[in-house]
Amino acid sequence: MNEKRLRLDFLVALFALLISTVAAVATIYQTRVIASQFSATVWPYVSFEATNSPSSLELDIRNDGLGPAILRSVKITWDGEAEPSIEALFAALRKEDPNAVRAIRAALHAGAPLRLTTSTPNQGTVIPANSVHPVIKMEGAVMVDRFRPQIHRLGLSLCYCSLTGSCWTQSYQSRTSEPRSVRSCA
Repeated sequence: MNEKRLRLDFLVALFALLISTVAAVATIYQTRVIASQFSATVWPYVSFEATNSPSSLELDIRNDGLGPAILRSVKITWDGEAEPSIEALFAALRKEDPNAVRAIRAALHAGAPLRLTTSTPNQGTVIPANSVHPVIKMEGAVMVDRFRPQIHRLGLSLCYCSLTGSCWTQSYQSRTSEPRSVRSCA
């Protein structure tokens, strides 16, 4: 009789262990599902948008995702050479093409409305969900005619992360492609 009781206690303990194991596995699975759902609610989706007309040109970084994009690294190049900022790039272009500078000055003296606005994205810049970060905004046919044929020389690469630490890269040169998932930003 003692042996029967011992076996019954053993079976009860075994079933309790089995039930607690199933509960633990279910909890772990549910936690992963919730984490995945939360990650989707803060997912940024960054792309580049270039718009132009005969008298205007604009290059923007768009975040069409659900959460903010935190820029972790930004690389700006011109003909493959690194540039510290968009502003430094335009300063170098002034030196590279003095005829363009003369043409722009002549247009200004003639009263043409010209405007150039730049904003260099930096490490730590946050682009909120459903918003745009303008990089270059150029107004005035004289400037646009000089810059538009050269915009293919511009390189702009971003590595950005979500609030949960998931990271992606996106490049202006491959602006038709999807952001590429990476482990982390360098």
